[in-house]
Amino acid sequence: MRELVENALYSAESISDFPVVEITIEEVGRSKFNSMIGLADHERRYEASYDDFETAKARKKNLAKEARVLEIQARNVALGKNVKDPAATKAARLRG
Repeated sequence: MRELVENALYSAESISDFPVVEITIEEVGRSKFNSMIGLADHERRYEASYDDFETAKARKKNLAKEARVLEIQARNVALGKNVKDPAATKAARLRG
């Protein structure tokens, strides 16, 4: 925004004229912004094709696995056993 105003001021100064600068700030969503700048807004058609896709069932399963690992670690700490750093566990690395 600052760059645009400075450019307008420099342009007006170079032609020895007083600038008329009007600024309107409006919050717009991604879809509207993309259409304003000429980009088409596309949704993913095949979610399974993307690496970051995780079904609700898979997410629930992974969260349950992490909870079990943390429970075992808490039990081992209570028994005085040496425990790996939780960030280094396999379940935590999978979510990672």
